[in-house]
Amino acid sequence: MWTPTFCRLCERGCGLLAEVDGGALRALAADPADPVSGGAPPCAVAEASVGALRDPRRPLLPQKRVGGALVPVPWDVALRELGEALRALRTAHGADVIGLVLGEGLVRAPLAMGRALAFGVGSGSRHIFSELLDLVGPRLRATEAMLGHPALLLSDLGRAHYVVLVGAEGPEAGWGPGQAGGKALDELRHSRKTKGTKVIVADAHKAPLCADADQHLALRPGSEPFFILGLLSAAVAGGYRDKQFVRDYTEGWDALVEALAPWSVERCAELCGLAPAALAGVALKFHRSPMAVLHPGWSALTGPHADLGAWAWLCLHTITANALRPGGLYDHRGIIDLHVALGLLPQAEAPRVCGLDAPLLALQAPAAGLPAALRAGPTARPRALICVEADPAGRLGPADQAALDGLELVVALSRAPSATVERADWVLPVAHPWEREDVDLITSAIAPLDLLRRAPALVAPAGEARRTEDVLRDLFAAVHPGLRGSSFGLPLTLTGRALATADLAAWQDRLIALATDAGPEALATAPFRLEAGASDRSLWRVSHPSGKIQLVPSFARAALSAGAGAAPPAAGPLLRLSVRAGAGPDALHQPDPGAAAPRARLHPAHGWAEGQRLRLRTPSGALVVHAALDPNLREDTVQLSLARWPAAAALLPPASGGAQALDGLAVQLSAD
Repeated sequence: MWTPTFCRLCERGCGLLAEVDGGALRALAADPADPVSGGAPPCAVAEASVGALRDPRRPLLPQKRVGGALVPVPWDVALRELGEALRALRTAHGADVIGLVLGEGLVRAPLAMGRALAFGVGSGSRHIFSELLDLVGPRLRATEAMLGHPALLLSDLGRAHYVVLVGAEGPEAGWGPGQAGGKALDELRHSRKTKGTKVIVADAHKAPLCADADQHLALRPGSEPFFILGLLSAAVAGGYRDKQFVRDYTEGWDALVEALAPWSVERCAELCGLAPAALAGVALKFHRSPMAVLHPGWSALTGPHADLGAWAWLCLHTITANALRPGGLYDHRGIIDLHVALGLLPQAEAPRVCGLDAPLLALQAPAAGLPAALRAGPTARPRALICVEADPAGRLGPADQAALDGLELVVALSRAPSATVERADWVLPVAHPWEREDVDLITSAIAPLDLLRRAPALVAPAGEARRTEDVLRDLFAAVHPGLRGSSFGLPLTLTGRALATADLAAWQDRLIALATDAGPEALATAPFRLEAGASDRSLWRVSHPSGKIQLVPSFARAALSAGAGAAPPAAGPLLRLSVRAGAGPDALHQPDPGAAAPRARLHPAHGWAEGQRLRLRTPSGALVVHAALDPNLREDTVQLSLARWPAAAALLPPASGGAQALDGLAVQLSAD
């Protein structure tokens, strides 16, 4: 029997048909009627998920570490002992003693995401870290500073006449956070055919996408924020702005001119490894186009200068009148408008996470800020860490892994083996996405369609695995934290406590009923979809009292100041780790899990042979890899996927300021 569903293993959210027979998932196939994927076939990661349900490496029983080994224990024992241990730590050391790390995939599991946030807020801890915030945090901070509220603005790739793609991995890995669906490439090709849309790709790798592009700019790894800043600088210096739009809908033009004075096009181009004329030419054509958009890929707004890049990204679209409009960036309300809730949680009034000089955003901190919290003073750092479908140990360097090992208690809610599971004191097995029901409440507000979808559970949870939201509910009840010492105000704390143990499915149904004309029963039968027409891509929402976009808020000044010391790297290979193409969400979904050693892409100019064993070394650590020669890569680049091979974390320096530098690290190569 074939059942309509949608995939929750990556950001695309592709619609699929699932064949279930005898209580087992047998196969996945394309769903030609799905409006998100447009009938695209299952990717390698989705195909791997069929076997992942039955993989013998999967944790299927609650386990406790005894004498260095994990041994099975009953659920009631696990919850009772964990509750006692967490309650004792909280009583002795205060609310911030319990930390949570939320995996990026939780954004595709609204009930689990809501329960995890309720657990953290209800327990009163500021230590709530989210892997998703590493990717979308800079954009949310920039939009809140400039628009007055956080918004995950989307790229209108299908309508634009001039498209700048910062990152070439879109067709293989999806088009970035919030940009659901796999049809963007088809939309671009159709747009090029019908209206001559120009496509420019800026990336260290000349990927297959570049064959369809009009221009490829080989960026130096890690320089993406300065590339976007260089386009903004060229636009301001050349007068490439929409004067009427800037006059009527923005504030701070003169301040912008002054702020960009130290950032000449030549300086930005040097940081990127490009000719200044290349930046100036793209900026001019961006300005002259009727509708233009710069779309940042997965790795474009990461690292220590991500805030700078995010501000420049929104500012460039604003001065060229491509912000909050079709064909440029647009604000998607969706069927469920989550921006209303985000607007009630401004950064200025949010608690500040211990060890970081930054407020929580949407009640969370970037997961990259965890190392700083672990290195905070003994009265400020967490003593227990609950990892909710997350693998923080797999993303930490050796020094930070040692700090993680020094915690008194590490709990892993996991469906797959990982570096964190190997270190955890407790492992609690959770259901796979195919084993639980999900409604895309969150993605309905960030996908480019007014669409609400339900994915029924295809099969029963394997072994004793349970839904993540149920495990967190019972664990919170076992901890039973009081109200003393909460880092949040009483209303938020009480709300968190109520939601931490409430029937979230009932609240989900109420929200759907309030937000739609049909109610949750519209999702009860195949194809489990509720479509509400075309998205409004001309929605104008600016929350500042003046009703105008702020071009140079204090956020921008801080980001510019933080980047003031940036300089071109010394000669030698540069590492690029933030590559997601083809990577599964965990070890069970990797397309090639049997690789003996990580494969590092190198340009043949490095002089190594195909398949040769090499040792990569940074000041923080070393890693043995196999060389994969790629003439389409910048000659000074060594490309390695941290998502596919977490062992590459050994090369990372300690994170600082809530941002992990993944790209642009100097690396040495030698034969192993």
